[in-house]
Amino acid sequence: MAVLIVEDNVDLAESMRMLLELHGCRARVFLNANDLLERAGSVEPGDILVTDYYLPDLNGVELIRRVRKQQPRMQAVLLTGSREEAIQQAARRLGGCAVLYKPVEFAELRAHIDAHSAAVEPADVELPPPEELRRGNRPRPAK
Repeated sequence: MAVLIVEDNVDLAESMRMLLELHGCRARVFLNANDLLERAGSVEPGDILVTDYYLPDLNGVELIRRVRKQQPRMQAVLLTGSREEAIQQAARRLGGCAVLYKPVEFAELRAHIDAHSAAVEPADVELPPPEELRRGNRPRPAK
């Protein structure tokens, strides 16, 4: 799982990436919507999208819609400094999309990401029997 950060404020985007990586998440930064859409083929099931609403080329709600054409179950977090009810309603209609208001508390963002990653089932992994796990054996790819 990777956290895909779409934010045109370079300092904020890089700060989020560094904090997430310090907490064990894989994170990638895109400075506008088109950067992500051009690489949409590299978006994987289980990735989570964290996007600003106001981007220079597309709003965050439309970005989520377009990414979901390829990954329909992608969870998203929409960041905005605006308290416009229309933004909240649009995000609610999307489903699977939380809205966080800037300035964002990292703990709140992390809680949404953790909740999503806990809900994602690992694919193609065989778990060893419990006694092997206790001996330190790790899950291995399924054959």
